[in-house]
Amino acid sequence: MREIQAELLTNTVAQMCIRANYDLPRDVLRQLQSAQAAEPWPAAQEILRQILENAELAAANAQPICQDTGMACVFLEIGQEVHIAGDLKSAVQEGVRRGYAAGWLRKSVVRDPFDRVNTGDNTPAMLYFDLVPGETKEITVNLGRTCPINGLDESLPITSAADIEIKGNSAAAFFTRLFVSLHPVNFFNSIYYRKIPRDVKKRIVAFFDEQEKEKEE
Repeated sequence: MREIQAELLTNTVAQMCIRANYDLPRDVLRQLQSAQAAEPWPAAQEILRQILENAELAAANAQPICQDTGMACVFLEIGQEVHIAGDLKSAVQEGVRRGYAAGWLRKSVVRDPFDRVNTGDNTPAMLYFDLVPGETKEITVNLGRTCPINGLDESLPITSAADIEIKGNSAAAFFTRLFVSLHPVNFFNSIYYRKIPRDVKKRIVAFFDEQEKEKEE
């Protein structure tokens, strides 16, 4: 019978959580490259280019691919002839805890869906176990997204106050901009990134302006 120390399992899961946030699998990158090469619409082609550039920058700089670093879903295939020396579930949860701390990854998990109190370490992770014959052990870490704002690039702006054209009286404009600025996602992102670049928005606006001109002609 093969014996595996729980600490080894913890360290492995921690590294996998970090790597899953920084590196896209090679087959995924190849599919994105193929999609970009085959895409006829310029706007969609630009989006795919940004996804690929973002993946390259994330891997090179050891930074998360997306600001939403997900809820860890850990799938374990454990052979029936394998003995884990220690508490298996605790070892995996500790691995997630260490990985998100060491990788400076955003912690999004709450302890209860009703009181919405953040646990501060992205646990508990979702664990799935499958017993298989023999002495094999396989671990897969999948990061289920926890936020609907899944940007293509860490530098892509989410909605910021200056980007919004307000129609109506000045009081309504002031309070609308104030509301957007103080929204937790916008507020903390603006602090974290120091500034929110808007060059992407300008390119998108320019593209649609060009499309309108072509229709008029």
